[in-house]
Amino acid sequence: MQKLGSKRLVMLLSVIVFLGMAGGLLAQDAQPKGAAAKGTPQVRITEIVLDALPSPEFDDNPKPQAKTSGNEWLQVLIRYETRGKEGWLDEVQLKCHAVMMPYKAGKPVVLNAEVTYLDVMDGLHNAVLYVRPAIVQRYTGNKRIKKTNVAVYVEAMAGEGEPVVKELRQSRDIPDKWWEAKEPRVVIRDNELLPPTETPFAGFDYDAYEHLRVMRQTR
Repeated sequence: MQKLGSKRLVMLLSVIVFLGMAGGLLAQDAQPKGAAAKGTPQVRITEIVLDALPSPEFDDNPKPQAKTSGNEWLQVLIRYETRGKEGWLDEVQLKCHAVMMPYKAGKPVVLNAEVTYLDVMDGLHNAVLYVRPAIVQRYTGNKRIKKTNVAVYVEAMAGEGEPVVKELRQSRDIPDKWWEAKEPRVVIRDNELLPPTETPFAGFDYDAYEHLRVMRQTR
């Protein structure tokens, strides 16, 4: 009986040692994954702000200035925060959608664009896009912008990570998931959310934004 008990004790100790070694190997294998997850690129949209702006006038223009037409540009300001490996992200992608509801008769117009910013340092950043006055007047029937008739939906992604989303909607008259609507229910205009480089605001606050890659069509 004592001999049999000794064998059982030896077997039990062997199993304990084996399980301990296996557990150590599993712990070592899990450590790099945890470290990689900690360094995963991250982006977070903190705020979306709408504004209506007249076209800028430049005092050093030698030609006579035309009187203000009363038309307004819609400005979409997107604030976002990033964290990357060693303090940088190679790029941040923003897939942006805006809808403008008509004042009277007509269909809503959905505007789409995708922008990519390069070499983004950790911290808070701004992105800005514009809608031309002609688009505003054509599809809303008014020169002036009523911000409650506008909604914005943004998807942000850093590298190959999962996108994060944020919506700005100030009116219940704007339907849910409007950014998924298809023609003929809505009018769709791709690449009509313009970066500053394609507007009269190109020279303003250059250092407030990251370097922009060429825009790509979204649909």
